[in-house]
Amino acid sequence: NREGSVNPLPLPPAVYDHPRLSADGRKIVIHRADAKAVDGAGAPASGGLWLYDITRETLSKLTYDAATDWPIWSADGTKIIYGSNRPRTLWDIRVTPIDGSAQAGDLLTLPLIQIPRAASPRGDVLIYQEQYADRESTLWRLPLRGGGESRPLFATGAGEMMPTFSPDGRWVAYVSRQSGHNEIDVRASSGDGSIWQISNGAGVEPV
Repeated sequence: NREGSVNPLPLPPAVYDHPRLSADGRKIVIHRADAKAVDGAGAPASGGLWLYDITRETLSKLTYDAATDWPIWSADGTKIIYGSNRPRTLWDIRVTPIDGSAQAGDLLTLPLIQIPRAASPRGDVLIYQEQYADRESTLWRLPLRGGGESRPLFATGAGEMMPTFSPDGRWVAYVSRQSGHNEIDVRASSGDGSIWQISNGAGVEPV
């Protein structure tokens, strides 16, 4: 909390990462992998996405794809956007309702690695991170309403990643490698205008 008190959640032992809190503060979507299941390199095997209800203290499975990760909430809190690594694909972007009222559907399927990173508070834009084998990652802007193709958010080629919207949707904080190492920058969510460096001496995972 804001006073610095830390309380563990009553969850069963496992490997948890990428938790995202719902806007109303009542639920957490999280990636969970079995601590005893490991891949060929000895790392935790990729698991699925789960929903934790803070009030009820219940944990329920959300996705049943072969491998899912990087969840984010839709603006209205009714859906989860996530990365899916299905057989014969790299990481695509899918969306599923949290109440199970419909099956998961594809948002973006391309022959590269796409990681969903931030949905705008107005629900009209998704920013995703695209990764390559031979160059730095880039951020892309995908319209969620009215159709339209995705386009690069910035044109700097500075290895931008891990973006997050401000609550009013006007700004994006993100990691940039413009200086040669990770720093936190802020820029208008349109991708235009000046860049402000917020961190001093490296930074990642802005919120």
